[in-house]
Amino acid sequence: MNFFLRLRSRVQLCLALLVAGMFSDVASRQGWIRVGRAFALWWGGLTAGEQVAGETAKRRLEVCRQCPIFYSPLGTCGTPMKSELRDQGCWCHMETKSKLLGAHCFLDETLGPDAPYGWHRYDL
Repeated sequence: MNFFLRLRSRVQLCLALLVAGMFSDVASRQGWIRVGRAFALWWGGLTAGEQVAGETAKRRLEVCRQCPIFYSPLGTCGTPMKSELRDQGCWCHMETKSKLLGAHCFLDETLGPDAPYGWHRYDL
């Protein structure tokens, strides 16, 4: 059963990356940089680098789901599919990113510790 959950997560992430690539502005370098970073995260998730404890990953994902830039149909941080979210978020698949030890929240990196949302208040 665990195998199928991991496979489903990876398929969702691949779809999210495909959609991000299709909907990003082809001439926009920033959009392709985000897609590249999301792909690098996906590749890191496949090679199963160091991961956080299960409770930390669940807490991170719950914070993401409450965030106003979370795009629930794909489970991503922002999305190029909606014009109001196109310039926000890292477009990463958060179920995968929340499990990685070296991952950081987009809002934490962008707005710092004063962000009203983000992992900074919940990570140890």
